[in-house]
Amino acid sequence: MNRRILAAALATTVSLGMAGTALAPAQAASGKDWTQTTSQSEDGGHWMGNPDAELQLQEFVSYTCIHCAHFTQESDVAMRLGYVHDGKVRIEVRHLIRDPIDMTIALLTNCGDQTKFFGNHRAFFNRYDDYMDKARAATPDQIKRWNDAPLDSKFKLIADDLGLYGIMEARGFARAQLDRCLSDEAKTREIARQSAAGMNAYKIKGTPSFVLNGKLLPDAHSWDTLKPELDDTLGL
Repeated sequence: MNRRILAAALATTVSLGMAGTALAPAQAASGKDWTQTTSQSEDGGHWMGNPDAELQLQEFVSYTCIHCAHFTQESDVAMRLGYVHDGKVRIEVRHLIRDPIDMTIALLTNCGDQTKFFGNHRAFFNRYDDYMDKARAATPDQIKRWNDAPLDSKFKLIADDLGLYGIMEARGFARAQLDRCLSDEAKTREIARQSAAGMNAYKIKGTPSFVLNGKLLPDAHSWDTLKPELDDTLGL
């Protein structure tokens, strides 16, 4: 199915609640692996890295955005090993919800303990082509079934049709646990609210978008354009 048609058909359901301090040299030389330090903020973001890092980077991403998938696939190892590991940069992943598929995956990435989030996040972007090929091939009857379903079962139908359960089951999650996460209406509305708040706060118009030390980077939308911004700020 044409991507534009799919997006238009899915958009009808989005309204259902989807509507620093400089790093001290002693810290950098400590040998601590800051990629193992994660937390979840009150506004729903997931942080990785040194809380006192010189650079605080927020990544606004969508799980149905191919450019977000490319960014994550290209930057993941380089970002973690080259910038986060030794405490220079702290990153936060923020959801920007565009459609019900986005919301389905956001609910799944947030399933379980917050320490699982970044592994869940990478797992989905590494399988982007698999689930989006299924989404593009969805029939009008499938999309109508998703749209017509009540909120507590809508995302379970999408997860089943697009093979999303298997991605999480491979990470050790049980189907019953995933179903509870996908039918959590309060979490659904919380993620939708946080998505809208982040987008409005920084005037974000597309994904991926990056906010560095509280300021939107208007010309950075890929790893090739973000990396120079990080290096210039760090004086590398």
